[in-house]
Formats: sequence, structure tokens, C-alpha cells
Amino acid sequence: MQSESFKVIITIHGLRALELPSDKYELYYCHTLKSKIKFFYKQFFKNGYNKNVLSYYKKFLDASQIITVSDHSKRSLLSFFPEVSSQRIQVLYSPLIYYGKESKSDTIAKLSLAPRKYFLVLSGSIWTKNSIRAVRAFDELISDRHDLAGIKMIITGVSKLIYKIKNQQNFIFTSYLDRDTLEDLYQNALALVYPTLNEGFGYPPLEALKYGVPVLVSEIGPVPEVCGNAAYYFDPHSEDEIKNSLSSAILNPGLFSDKNIQSRISRYTLIKEKQQSDLDKMIKILIGDQ
Repeated sequence: MQSESFKVIITIHGLRALELPSDKYELYYCHTLKSKIKFFYKQFFKNGYNKNVLSYYKKFLDASQIITVSDHSKRSLLSFFPEVSSQRIQVLYSPLIYYGKESKSDTIAKLSLAPRKYFLVLSGSIWTKNSIRAVRAFDELISDRHDLAGIKMIITGVSKLIYKIKNQQNFIFTSYLDRDTLEDLYQNALALVYPTLNEGFGYPPLEALKYGVPVLVSEIGPVPEVCGNAAYYFDPHSEDEIKNSLSSAILNPGLFSDKNIQSRISRYTLIKEKQQSDLDKMIKILIGDQ
């Protein structure tokens, strides 16, 4: 890929296909014949699948410079491809597209939600986002604690149920939403629940933190790198841990204390400033000023 006449720079956002080839619940998300064939191929021909993925990435790794979006992704690149020099990989955080607006109370009402009485889960149709474990954990929590029946969970990006639940009245499944509606959901949530199994960077927690809203997130990959001490962490493979995090959020009287809200906003501001600084660096690289 390198050339004497021009410089080749590539950006790698993550190595999901290598880090997380599959998951035991992935089949629940497979609604087409093609997706089911791919799932079984990954299950029964793991070595062949990994070899193909490694070959795919190797086609790009002789670029003049590699940019990736988190320290985690850089470490992953060096682990899977030790022949690549660390000096050729530069970490520049993904730039943030800022969305900020005043809440429209009718948005929440139309979805039969009350402010601070619901958990928000995103991208329910994507298996790597792991919504199934969050749903199962919350369903079990409501079954155990009927006094919490006033709390709901909304899952975006999935308009039909892909797994069985016992307390259907506590769930709202919806297709992907427009940005204004999504911002309202962020701003009024009890917490964002982000049980992702793999990330290169991870935007959604930041989008909630900017409003001072709690984020219950996976302790994997770059998520702790981005969220720091402004988040509540769990093992995304453990439904019990997710359930405990949900319960703790509901029962925590200081969840929205001024100190906690400010801590979340401060973390968002810190990462936003780094994102802007890194975007400036990227521009200089692209125009040959660095």
C-alpha cells in the first residue's frame, strides 16, 4: 500500500471481528439466512474465519501511518499484529458530533415514559451491543421486586421482540429514532445501560454524560478509558452483575446529587476537549502540516 509518490494513512476504529468473533446469544439476532450461515460458519470453522479476518486486516497494515481511536485499539493492533511498529500507530479519539437541545416533554409522554423512571438501551438489533442480557437482567429484577414495577426499560433499534420476557408491560421496543427524540431520551433517563461486548471507542455513554445522566456500562475495552470514574461498571457477560447495577441505580438516593451530576459533565467535557484537540491534529496530518 505504501508508495514513493504519496503517503497512505488509514484509520482503524477497532478489531471487533478478531476480538469478538461471536457470542452464545448471537443467533437470537440472526433473522436472515445469510446471517445464520455466517453465525454457524464462525462457530464450526473458527480457525478459517480468524485466518480470513487476519488476512483482510493485513492488506492495510503496511500503510505509511495508522490512526486508531483509543489506546485499547492500539494495544489490540499490536497484540494481533506484532510486526507493526508502535511508532506507526497514533491514537486520536473519534471526533464528537455535539447534539444539545432543550427537552420536549411530549416526546417522553408519547412513549408512555416518565422522567427518571426508565432505563435506556440502544441498538437492540445488533448482537455486539448485548441488549439481550440487559433485558433478561431487568426482567428478572422486576419479577423479584414488584415494588419496582413503575420503572421501565426502552430498547431502541428493535421493533419486534427477539427473546421471551415475563414482564412485557415494563418494556418498550422501538425502531431507530430520530436525533431529537433520542436526545430527549438521554436527557430524561434514569440511566443509560450500555452492556456492549466490544467497542473501538464508544459514543453513547458520552452522549448521556453530557446531561449528567448516569451510565451503567461494560467494563471492557475502551469504555473505562472514555468514561473514567464517571460511570458504574459491570461484566457484560454476567446477567447477575447487570441486574445488581440496575437495582443499585434505582435504589441509590444520591444518584442525581449535584456532585455526581457535575462529575459526569466534567468527564464529558474532558473527553470532548481531547476529541477537539485530536481532530485538529488529524486535520494537520491530512494537510501535511505534521
